[in-house]
Amino acid sequence: MRIFISYGHDEHQELAVQFKHDLEARGHHVWFDKEQLKPGVTYERYIEEGLNWCADPAEQGRVILLMTPHSVRRPDGFCLNEIAAATNRRLTIVPVMVVWCEPPLSICRIQWLDMRDCVPVAGHQQRYQLKFQRLLKALEQGELDFEATQTALLGLLSPLDFGTEISRHIPRFVGRSWILGAINLWLNDAAASRVFWISGGPGTGKSAIAAYLCHSRPDAVAYHFCRYGHDDKSDPRRCIMSLAYQLASQFPEYQLRLAAIELRVEITKSAATLFDNLIVQPLAPPFSVPDHPAAIVIDALDEATHSGKNELAEFISREFDTFPPWLRLIITSRPTPEVREPLQGLTPFYINTDSAENLQDISVYVQNSLPSGLDAQQRSQAVQEIVNKSEGVFLYAERVLEEIQHGRLNLNALQAFPQGLGGTYFQFFSRQFPNLQEYENRYRPIIEMIIAARAPLPVKLAQQALQCDEYPLQAVIKSLGSLFPNKADQLSPFHQSIIDWLSDPQCAGSYFVNSASGHQRIIDVCLQESEEEYHCLSSYCVDHLPTHLLELKRWEQLVTVVTSPKTRYVAKWVDNGDDKGLACLIALVSYLEERGDRNVTLAGLASQIGRFYSLRGKYDDARAWLERAVKLSGWWRGRRVCAVALHELGSLYLYQGETRCAMKLYRRALRLCSWGVPAFHDEAAANLVGMATVARAARKYGRTVRLARRAMNESRLVKDLHHEIAAQRLIAAVYTTVGRYPEAEVRLEEAIALCDQSDEHIEKGRLLLVLGSLRYKQATLRDRLAPDAKECFQRASSEAKQTHDLYTLLEAKLGLGLYALAEGATDEAQEWLTQLQRAVPKRQHPELQLGLELGLAGLAHQRGHMDSAAVGYQRIIDHNRDVTNIFSAAWVCRAMVGLGAIKWHLGKKNEAEEIWREAMGMAGMISTANRNIARQSIKICKSDPRLIPR
Repeated sequence: MRIFISYGHDEHQELAVQFKHDLEARGHHVWFDKEQLKPGVTYERYIEEGLNWCADPAEQGRVILLMTPHSVRRPDGFCLNEIAAATNRRLTIVPVMVVWCEPPLSICRIQWLDMRDCVPVAGHQQRYQLKFQRLLKALEQGELDFEATQTALLGLLSPLDFGTEISRHIPRFVGRSWILGAINLWLNDAAASRVFWISGGPGTGKSAIAAYLCHSRPDAVAYHFCRYGHDDKSDPRRCIMSLAYQLASQFPEYQLRLAAIELRVEITKSAATLFDNLIVQPLAPPFSVPDHPAAIVIDALDEATHSGKNELAEFISREFDTFPPWLRLIITSRPTPEVREPLQGLTPFYINTDSAENLQDISVYVQNSLPSGLDAQQRSQAVQEIVNKSEGVFLYAERVLEEIQHGRLNLNALQAFPQGLGGTYFQFFSRQFPNLQEYENRYRPIIEMIIAARAPLPVKLAQQALQCDEYPLQAVIKSLGSLFPNKADQLSPFHQSIIDWLSDPQCAGSYFVNSASGHQRIIDVCLQESEEEYHCLSSYCVDHLPTHLLELKRWEQLVTVVTSPKTRYVAKWVDNGDDKGLACLIALVSYLEERGDRNVTLAGLASQIGRFYSLRGKYDDARAWLERAVKLSGWWRGRRVCAVALHELGSLYLYQGETRCAMKLYRRALRLCSWGVPAFHDEAAANLVGMATVARAARKYGRTVRLARRAMNESRLVKDLHHEIAAQRLIAAVYTTVGRYPEAEVRLEEAIALCDQSDEHIEKGRLLLVLGSLRYKQATLRDRLAPDAKECFQRASSEAKQTHDLYTLLEAKLGLGLYALAEGATDEAQEWLTQLQRAVPKRQHPELQLGLELGLAGLAHQRGHMDSAAVGYQRIIDHNRDVTNIFSAAWVCRAMVGLGAIKWHLGKKNEAEEIWREAMGMAGMISTANRNIARQSIKICKSDPRLIPR
């Protein structure tokens, strides 16, 4: 037969050599690393080859494990990995005790041959030969009956075998240092709770952690893996008996005490009695306390649940305090009520799937498990996609990688459902809902709603839809277990993939769920609420009713709900950049086009789609939708819609720097809003804001303020907070330009507070830009940096990202880039400017394009590339000498200051002074305050050749 000898490379190597010679003399083939290892072959690969050789199906393979404190030390005894690999290959292991040590828990059920009295072999040949004959019987005839006490305990206590559970997790275990670190702290804290409870949803890697602890940690002295449906592994009595045997394998003193008990009688008694008689009493003082912390590990405690009760959890909560103080308990479980309720006095260590540590562990696992041959970019993309789709669930990543390994899933099609996951889910459901009739009548209706829901489903909404009392519903929710966790009275699937599985009749079979029924139930509740008052709608209905109506193509109801002025759905979608809202609007337009009988409604929706695209910087799409809206709207019934579309078209011209065309369209839209009954005060305010914006660009500050105040009056007539805040912003911007900084700051702070009260995120971002500019100017006048200005730009960027307001986002990035230059952080500045360069739409926002050019010239200037900087500054000046727009004029003025600074430090002082005089003149055209800033900027640039204009 083929025999693999596993041993530690220590002073007892001679016994392994003796075994090899004697076994070969008997005709056996022996794999012995001292002889077989070849140059250039890694040790791990060599061991794997040896075990594969030993496990050849055509041969009788055996593994001899020589146990010494060195060979099976935890956590880094290399023989532990060989044991796990041998167990995976179902090889027979014959342990030999060479020097007393605690046998690895994974093989504690296997009796070991005691050869401690045979070493050194040279001095104990006669004793060695006797023991070697017993070893041959074990190898050749399968007789492992070595020690009488061990044999008796093994026969009476019948310890359970968990080798498979441990060995399948160990080869792919990675990370988890954040959890293991918490366990270390707990074990070393004498005042800590006696129980460490690791909780998490299905597939979060709890069993892998338990397996690692049992395999690698010296403090794990016994373990039990609960398994649902397994009579023995979920039975508290069998658990206690198995733990007692394992403890006996680790503590010789305990083994002797256990052997003195009449076990044949004791094992017939109840779990509580067994626990006291087999564990508590034998471990009671006087007992030699071990020199290291000791813990029992129990995995998957939730799987010991039967008929709504978990006796093992109840038993632990009731009895564990009677353990000796030096012995602790580590348990893992899903957060099911059957476990939570008995253990409610404990605080679980919860595995948060969203945590950075958990996602990093999955990333490392995926990185290690992907097939070789991928280039760096392919590997990085695959890792990122699998981690994202895993949603923090290890099980999902594991199944995807298995599918890839077996060729059932392609790296270019990772969106496909991993088939192996279906079997796992079928086991979950078979266990949770064994009675199919009860599942159909009691559980399927609420699961239909959960998978149809577009956000966590409020329990209250489910109760209304199912028309049931609170207590029966809570019992149903409790039975859903951790597949559909209840967090803050909201239900959701633990992972998106379970929705995919349930929605496929071929995969889910009898557990198939039709989401259409769930949509219908949710719609019925929401419409019932909306028949009263829209302001009384629950937040879920407000956010998601249109999506459910769209899912079932309930078009007429969708038109009514979306176009109602009470709901303000469209305004919210546009202001928040809601993609689902956009999809809903486009679908409604298609439906109304087919009907062909409601052009005004159609025009209104088209204008809002145009607004949506305009905010995102998709100006060509925006123009097409807005022109379509103007064409469809009438001059009387549809005048409001026409005014909205004209206003948005005016804004598109403004983005291109075509201020005259913009003003013409704003005026036209204002007439439509103001002439006739009713007057549309909110749209009038919007166009007055637009006209004020054009007036400000043309340096007509008094007209800007008058128009803005008119806009405020119009907006207040209809409580239109959005345009009231926009008007406040324009007045504050004028005050900032002319140097009335305290008044500007007061207005801006008040307007920002209004935004916070009303969730006006678009205007808040724009206000923060003005406030940042104000603080930047104030700091420049004092020759200081302005961290508070940088903070404003950062906050503006965050608000703009939230609402997808492209212009505000671009302006914030420009502000951050220029501030970084002022700080001397050229790398950071380059990153911001590069992002801006990629994102500015072509032929749009000329003032932003100029700001970008100035930033790039300033970057070259600061890095000492004076020729490139001078060319950049000169290009800005040459192309924009006759600017009338204050925004462009400000950039040209700063370019002149920068070019003058380069000339000054090159010794061309007359040229520099001439350029600076022109810069001062242009700054004075904007305002006296800007002239003061230009003067200060020149002073700063004179002081150092690398300082750039501010």
